[in-house]
Amino acid sequence: MAEVNLERLGNIIYHYGVERFGVQLRRSDKATTGPAKSRRQQEIERLVKERRQLRKQWKKASDAEREGLQLLQGEIKTRLATLRKAEDLKKLLKK
Repeated sequence: MAEVNLERLGNIIYHYGVERFGVQLRRSDKATTGPAKSRRQQEIERLVKERRQLRKQWKKASDAEREGLQLLQGEIKTRLATLRKAEDLKKLLKK
């Protein structure tokens, strides 16, 4: 009988605390896994996505538009190469 009363008392205290202070949800495991990405890594990801979009646009575009899209793709390609070289150098120096 004492166990039932303690369990009931625990529930009462819990519900009182929820009413008074609210419930704070736990953080997901996703947020705590691994270090945050650097500015350079974030930019690489953004450029890769942009390159995919340009490729899709290029397939649908007319001949006149394709020339402009190719120029944009070339600029993204050179920027990606620069960023990736810098990341590789950073990793090499870290080792």
